[in-house]
Amino acid sequence: MKSTIKILVTLTAVLLVMAGCEYDGPTSQWKLVKEETNSPKITEVVPSVAVPGVNYLTIHGNNFTENQDIVSVYINGYHAEIVDFSDSLIKIRRPDRSGDSLSIKVNVFGAVNLGRWEPYTITSVYEPYGQFLSGIALGSLAIDKDNNIYVVENTSTHEVYKITSSGKKELLGNADALIYSAAVDPNGTLYLFRNQKEIDVLESDTTTVYVTLSERVNTAVFDSQGILYASGKRADLNMVLPDLSIKQAGLYSNDEVFCLRVMDNTLYALIELKYPDESHPAIAIWRHQILDDQGNLSDAELVFDWASAGEAYAESEPVTFTLDPEGGIYIGSDNAAPILYYNPSNGNIDEIYKGIIPSGATKLLWGDGNYLYMVYSDGSSENNLFRIDMGNPQDRDF
Repeated sequence: MKSTIKILVTLTAVLLVMAGCEYDGPTSQWKLVKEETNSPKITEVVPSVAVPGVNYLTIHGNNFTENQDIVSVYINGYHAEIVDFSDSLIKIRRPDRSGDSLSIKVNVFGAVNLGRWEPYTITSVYEPYGQFLSGIALGSLAIDKDNNIYVVENTSTHEVYKITSSGKKELLGNADALIYSAAVDPNGTLYLFRNQKEIDVLESDTTTVYVTLSERVNTAVFDSQGILYASGKRADLNMVLPDLSIKQAGLYSNDEVFCLRVMDNTLYALIELKYPDESHPAIAIWRHQILDDQGNLSDAELVFDWASAGEAYAESEPVTFTLDPEGGIYIGSDNAAPILYYNPSNGNIDEIYKGIIPSGATKLLWGDGNYLYMVYSDGSSENNLFRIDMGNPQDRDF
C-alpha cells in the first residue's frame, strides 16, 4: 500500500512540473500575425509623356521602401531597369513599350497593393526604313545635303538604292562588287568603296573608276571643300583633292581605320592602333583640324578612349560612329546596347534606348533634323535599316 501511495505522489509531482513548463516550439502559422508592408503609391511620373529623346522615366511617390532588392517596376509587363532609387523616387530606363494607354506598376514585396499610374504615353522611337528585306546584308550608308539616303544591298548584283527625304525608294543602278561603304560629295555625287585601290563613282546608273590609290581603302568621307579622305586596314589616310591629285597624311598606315566623319571643319576617325601605349589607347576616336583647302591636318587630338565605355562594353568592338549637330558622338557596336553616346563637352557617357534598339549597329549616320540612321545586322540572317528618332535637343536627358 505504501509503495502504491509513493508511486501516485511521484506521478503527481511530475505532472505538476510539466504543467508549469512553457512549450517553446514553433508557433503554428495560423496563429502568426502577418507584418504588412505599406503599399507603394505613385504621385507623379516625369516627364508626363515619354517623347523621343527621353532615355529615363522618374517615378515619384512614397512607400517605395529603402530596399531596392524587394522593388520591381513593370510597364505593361515589361520589367524595367532601375538606375536610381529611394523611398520616394524610382528612376528607370525607358522601357521597350510604346502606346498612349500604358500602365506603370510598382511592386514592393510584402505590400498588399501595387502602386499604379495610368494611362501613360510612351512614343515609339525607331522604325524600319526603306522596306529592305531582312535576309539581305546592307553594305553602306550615305546621305546628301538634301537628306536623301543611299544604301547598297550586297546581293550578287549589288543594287544601289536612294531613299528620298519623302521616303520614296529608288533603284539607282548596280555596283560591280561587294561594297563596304559610300560617301556623297557636296554636289550630291555618290562614291562607292570596295576595299580596293579603285574608288568608284556612280553616275547615270553606271559605276566607273573615279581614282586609283596606292592601297586599298574601305571607308571615306568628304569635307565641305570637296576633299575626299579615305583609309582602311593598314592604309594611310589618303586625301583626294577636287583636281584628282592625291596626297597621303603619313598617318595610321599600321592601324585599322573603321570609320571617318567630318564636322565643323574637323576630321574625326575611329581607329584601332597596332602599337598602343599609355598616351595612345588601343581603340579610340581621334580628331584633326582641317587646316586649309589642300587637306592638310593638325596633329591628332584624342576624343574618346573606347576603354572609357566601361566593363559592359569590354567584349564589344566599335565599328562605326556619327555626330549630331550639337557635337554629341554616337558609337555603334555589337553590344546588347548597340548605341553608346558620348558628350565631349561634359564627358557624359550613356547607353541610348537600351533594350529597345536591336543589337548589331554596323553603320551610323546622322540625318536631317533629329533622326539617326542605323544599318543593323545580327551577323547572320537579320539585316535592316532603321530610322531612330532622337528627339529635340531640349528633350534629351543623356
